[in-house]
Amino acid sequence: RSGFLRLRRGLTAAHSPVAAGEGLEAGAAKRRGEGVSIGMLRFTSVAGYQPGLIAGLLTRSYAAELSADPQPWQAEAERWQEYDREVFEHPDSVGACIFLSHFGDKLVGFGSFDPRQGPALGAVGHNCVLPEYRGRGFGSEQLGEILRRLRERGIGRAAVSTLAGEASLPARKMYLA
Repeated sequence: RSGFLRLRRGLTAAHSPVAAGEGLEAGAAKRRGEGVSIGMLRFTSVAGYQPGLIAGLLTRSYAAELSADPQPWQAEAERWQEYDREVFEHPDSVGACIFLSHFGDKLVGFGSFDPRQGPALGAVGHNCVLPEYRGRGFGSEQLGEILRRLRERGIGRAAVSTLAGEASLPARKMYLA
């Protein structure tokens, strides 16, 4: 199969299962620990960073949408603030299910996942790449790291969802690729 998953048509937010190992190089499961490098990116934990980082990355990532039509995005921005608090207040649970992505010395985004439905299913969370770093395959690389981390926890399938609208079109295309 050529893609990570198939999105079901007719859904506002697309949800579809994906095999956690599908589309990943064979040796990826052997890579462990913090500072893992796969492809072009290096992945690290949020340990040592300050609260506000994750909400700030999401705000930067969706800045165009927030400024063009702020009202519908306000509720989403509030959820980002709450998620950010949870990441830093609960480093051994929520904070353990998120990683930062670095390209050289630049922080370019982050990925997250939710393993709580495991072992039957995990969820792809945020797959955030800052606008100035998009179009380089970083979103696909982060997705591969999310699936690798789910697989480490014994989870063989994952679900993904995206927001409706134009802002999420590149993500939907990537998930279909």
